[in-house]
Amino acid sequence: MSREKKVRGNRPPSKQRGLPFGDGGPCRRLGECGACPLLPLSHAEQLEWKYDDLNAHLQRYSELSSLKVHRASPPPQGQFGYRHTVKPSVRAGSDPSSPLRVGLYQPGSHRLVDLSECLVQTSGLNELLEAIRVIAPRVGLLGYQPGDEALIDQPRLRYIVARQGLSPAVGESVDEYREALYLTLVVTALDPSVIDLLIEELRERCPSLMGVALHINRLSGNAIFDHEQSTDHRWGESVLCHLLRPLPESPPIAIQLSASSFAQVNPEVAEAAYQAVVSGLDPQPGERALDVYCGVGSIGLLLAARARERGGPLSRLYGLEETESSLRDAEQNALQLKIDEARFILGRAEEKIAALLSESSCQPHHPLVVALNPSRRGCQPEVLSAIADLKPRRIAYMSCHAKTLARDLSRLAEHGYTAETLTFFDMFPGSVHYETVTILSPR
Repeated sequence: MSREKKVRGNRPPSKQRGLPFGDGGPCRRLGECGACPLLPLSHAEQLEWKYDDLNAHLQRYSELSSLKVHRASPPPQGQFGYRHTVKPSVRAGSDPSSPLRVGLYQPGSHRLVDLSECLVQTSGLNELLEAIRVIAPRVGLLGYQPGDEALIDQPRLRYIVARQGLSPAVGESVDEYREALYLTLVVTALDPSVIDLLIEELRERCPSLMGVALHINRLSGNAIFDHEQSTDHRWGESVLCHLLRPLPESPPIAIQLSASSFAQVNPEVAEAAYQAVVSGLDPQPGERALDVYCGVGSIGLLLAARARERGGPLSRLYGLEETESSLRDAEQNALQLKIDEARFILGRAEEKIAALLSESSCQPHHPLVVALNPSRRGCQPEVLSAIADLKPRRIAYMSCHAKTLARDLSRLAEHGYTAETLTFFDMFPGSVHYETVTILSPR
């Protein structure tokens, strides 16, 4: 009997949608929210469930059925307080003077679950959201209701994007970085007096708040950002930082990200996964590296830093990214780290990767390593085909979705690349999601 069946047998499944193990456990709002359906299980049981789930996806492909899954060490902070990025929706309170409703939609419904003191968020983010909940209506920034996007002269708060990371103090030493919060307010319109008054009160209540940005979104629907509009820095520092090490024993490098750029919700586990990529690819001085879906450049720049630790720079580092704000952060990170060999290309990977085949510096006189870190939808077939045509000596595939990972590993096998190792990381405790890093080499 599998571990999953044992757990199901010991804990009667809930009748509520999306809660296979009931709504008990440490979170009293789980029955309404449903975002962390594994919380009724112990952390050890959660890891077993995810391990079985990953293997079930791999077993669907004969070429992957014998692939052994290695388990990374559980995150030191456990299953609580790990989430460093939150993007809750906002709705009006019962009357203009009431606190806002800030939270997530109940699965399969249009009902917003008002959340406070979420167990998986950091205490700093919980404190910031609670402050916004109370202060915003008091200063005149009311919560959004569908249709309010037409009120171009009356701002309504639609979403909050809040992050926790590091803010550099004056000076260049990494020892001078401090814990900090960065806030992006997504509103329907701009009223400078209201926004500035909110920022003033938030600064007084949340001393770790180091920057605020503003984004105007008048679109109907549930998109957080209107990508036709800019995200404008309003106060304080304009970026947040994370310190990452290529390997556990390496010195750290600082990676910045701005308000619209993608950020990993669990930076501690993300760093461990990045280190598995660097270790598996083992970049050497003079080699080329290609970082596909590079975001703010974290993986590629770690590869470049590791090559320098081995004695010299890469001959070329390419990064492909379709989000302009992330690409600009990647360029700035390379500049700050003096990674002169980096070149970042804006556009969809399936449209831009073929161009690399024709570049002289991408011809096989220098060995190549490739890092893939796609979204949940995985890689388009033409991306995998183009990568195989580049004949890398090794590929690292970092994935947050086991179904598309297994599909893409099978496709890479058709192109002659065999998965050597697969490591499982519990990036999202309590949820059904997890991260994996697979290292592949040519047969």
